[in-house]
Amino acid sequence: MLPGAIAMLGAGGVLAAGALLVLTEPGGADQAAAVAPAAPSAPRQTQDLQVADPSDEQSTGVRVLSGEQLSKKKPPKIVRSEEYVEIYNNTGIVGLAADSASRAQGVGWNVVAVDNWYGTIVDTTVYYPSGMRRQANLLATDLGIDRVVPAVDPMSGDRLTVILTG
Repeated sequence: MLPGAIAMLGAGGVLAAGALLVLTEPGGADQAAAVAPAAPSAPRQTQDLQVADPSDEQSTGVRVLSGEQLSKKKPPKIVRSEEYVEIYNNTGIVGLAADSASRAQGVGWNVVAVDNWYGTIVDTTVYYPSGMRRQANLLATDLGIDRVVPAVDPMSGDRLTVILTG
């Protein structure tokens, strides 16, 4: 079929669908007379396109995914034991960081440092480096922490940092 004929068939289908919509709505028959088809535009040159047959992935190398398959794509699962975590105590409570480290290790996190943090921290926080927000959110949930923010200097760029406050 010629590209112009295909375009005319497509335009005819759109006009028919629009007329059907107008005629089936309440009061549509009265409004149908006001609907006039648009004047056809000058034919445009089109390039012939070849569409790959989804069942022919072997010969074309093209894999066609349905909308359902695309929406099912999930981010990779977080493996707690593969994530490094440092936990710091920014309070006068002795052993607070060690207690939190035990809880984190109890659910599988790889705690690599426990120490005191010196400085002013607003609230107990999980800090995360670029690309690790999902891991930070999971750690915060595991430890019952509400605040999760991007890491700042001098925090490490390859691990999560927890700073506990009073």
